[in-house]
Amino acid sequence: MAVAEFRKKFIEESLEIERTQLICCKAGERTKGRKDYRNGYWMRWITLKDGRLQIKIPRIRCGGYESKIIPRYRQRIDEVDNALMKIFLYGASTRLAGEALRPILGEGVSAQTISNIARSLDHEVVRYHTRKIEDKYLYLFLDGIVLKTKTGFGSKKKVILVAYGVKIDGRRELIDFMVAKNESERRWDSFLNNLYNRGLIGGLLGLVITDGNPGLEN
Repeated sequence: MAVAEFRKKFIEESLEIERTQLICCKAGERTKGRKDYRNGYWMRWITLKDGRLQIKIPRIRCGGYESKIIPRYRQRIDEVDNALMKIFLYGASTRLAGEALRPILGEGVSAQTISNIARSLDHEVVRYHTRKIEDKYLYLFLDGIVLKTKTGFGSKKKVILVAYGVKIDGRRELIDFMVAKNESERRWDSFLNNLYNRGLIGGLLGLVITDGNPGLEN
């Protein structure tokens, strides 16, 4: 659910920026260069690879505005999926993230614009990592995933500690993850204690699956 909310927030922020670029005026701003006026929103369902989202679509007063991000008569939006994937993979590179939006906006987005979107999503990320966890998991998968990240000096490996669960009703969920230097006992202890303190006590667990990592087993 948290991942879907994050995507929804990102798409709606991008739509808001698209409208601002179209009318050449920010909300509450008075300028001679204004080309139109904001006129509220309308709601629309779109389908992404991992489910449907109800999106708040901006409107302008004079009409005739059709978003390049969410085309009017398309419910399946592959371009949004692809752009979001590239942005997540690019990580902190605001310049490259802006270029990732070029196929759906028809133009690149400035690094400052990407930074503004990222800042608006910061509280969503914090909420995801601090939310209360319902103790309704039957199966719990724990694993450390090694990923390569690009830096200005080449690539660097990072370990992501991951907790993935299957609930008693069969629904699957990425419970949480944490970036760590390694898979030591101390790192796993910190990650799992955080989950425990947020509600994951394992009252319904039937099976815990690991890859046999010594730090985790300890």
